[in-house]
Amino acid sequence: MTHRSVVSVVVLSALWPLTDGAQSTWFGHRRVFGCYALEIGEWNPPLQGDRGFHNLPHAVRLDTALASRGGRVLAPDISYPFPHHFPGVPYWTIRGDTISMVWSNGFTPTIVWLTKVNDKLEGYAQAQSDAIPPGKPNWPRASVVARRTKCKS
Repeated sequence: MTHRSVVSVVVLSALWPLTDGAQSTWFGHRRVFGCYALEIGEWNPPLQGDRGFHNLPHAVRLDTALASRGGRVLAPDISYPFPHHFPGVPYWTIRGDTISMVWSNGFTPTIVWLTKVNDKLEGYAQAQSDAIPPGKPNWPRASVVARRTKCKS
């Protein structure tokens, strides 16, 4: 084997997990995009005055179009109590085996993390704020289950 062949084998071996995993994983954009019904559990600790800023929609569309802040377009947006649009949000991404959905009006992000469990996606939502309390934040969380549904026109 020549030096060039050895280098090629080493490089291909190093890239093998990236190419193989990207094609064999369930979490490819083509398999994930579409519409989902969301079941949202109780927030713990309970949301106080910020409830309206974290009121997740009960149906979402994970689009294939690229969002301007990275990721892909997610719809609909949260209906905030005081209209304020943060450009490029909402959006969704895939990292490893986790889908994340991000909503924000620029001050109060709501983030959902989901992984595949059988025929659905399960995980949790976290309600955050730009007003960070002293110490380690105890952001409210709620369980989330997403089930694929037919998209409505």
